[in-house]
Amino acid sequence: MTWSSRTAVEAVLMVMVTLPAVVWRIADSFVVVIGAAALTRLLEKREYREYYSFFISLMFLALPYSYMSLAGWIATSMNYMWPLAFGLVAVYPIRKSIDGGKIRIIEGIVYTVCLIFAGSSEQMVFVVAASYGCYGLYLIWNGKGRLILKEYRYILMQFLLSVLCLLYILLSPGNGIRSASETAKWLPEFASYSILKKIELGVSVTIKSIFVQENTGFLVMTFLLAVLIWQTHKKWTYRVLAVIPACVMLIFTEVRRLLGSDHPFLNLSTVEGLGLILVCGIVLLCFLILFGKDIRFLLVSGIYLAALATKAVIGFSPTIHTSGERTSWVMDVLFLGCVAVLLSKWNFKNKQATVLLVLALIYLCSAGIILNYNSLL
Repeated sequence: MTWSSRTAVEAVLMVMVTLPAVVWRIADSFVVVIGAAALTRLLEKREYREYYSFFISLMFLALPYSYMSLAGWIATSMNYMWPLAFGLVAVYPIRKSIDGGKIRIIEGIVYTVCLIFAGSSEQMVFVVAASYGCYGLYLIWNGKGRLILKEYRYILMQFLLSVLCLLYILLSPGNGIRSASETAKWLPEFASYSILKKIELGVSVTIKSIFVQENTGFLVMTFLLAVLIWQTHKKWTYRVLAVIPACVMLIFTEVRRLLGSDHPFLNLSTVEGLGLILVCGIVLLCFLILFGKDIRFLLVSGIYLAALATKAVIGFSPTIHTSGERTSWVMDVLFLGCVAVLLSKWNFKNKQATVLLVLALIYLCSAGIILNYNSLL
């Protein structure tokens, strides 16, 4: 009965639900395209834009859109999918800055409005603030700290605005009231949980969302990572290490298809859970093997860790067991961002290998696309 931190999202939502449903359907379709286009422009290699556009669009089609129906199509999509898409647009000034481009006034207004909207989402405000914060640290590391107030003022403004959005969320009285009511309704014992217990819960649901659910983004990411390391490294220790995450992911994916996600084999015990956490750590190590000291290692690792964090933070919510997989949306899309960074190591001049990659990705994404088609009929 007071103001909520999701002010911008809820304001648009209140208008959207009063309009004919076809308005939301058209707008939602545009948001999907905006998300795919923004992710492509953020991480593509310009000379191979058509490949990046194809791969990212293909993977976007395989995302589990049925998650957007878990709390009502309009409410869920506008609280999860829309902030993600506009958040990707909001951080595009970082790419323009890296490329040496100038931000025009109209562009700046658009990026700022997108940031304010994305800043209403707890998950996306973290991603946006971390993106601008890390870019600021990168500038300082490269001796450009003194130029921030002169040449990077807009970047600084966006960072400060994202921090203000984060403070707005933390200070919102509505969030505390909502948390208390949902604790009483869904998980009364949540109030007695320690911080370590909440972290444990967050890690547990993250592991389950990756390995037990049909996580196409993680599957494609680990597959591509294994192929790239096999192409670029001759050491068998590196090669064997690289195939572990992909093989584990394929095993869990196939088991889920054959036995169902509720089969006892997939109920993660302590030992199994620790093993899958180790697999997630191996992915990080494989990034280091592939990129070495290249700045792209920091980029892909940052996106990867941000993806895991946006899901694990749900451990601090009393609706951890009732929110369902809709809270995985940001993580799933950020995994696609990791794939885009990995593609920068692919030799697109090798046409035969590229055709094989296209066919492999079509195969890996086909199940998700078919499931989407059947579930949305």
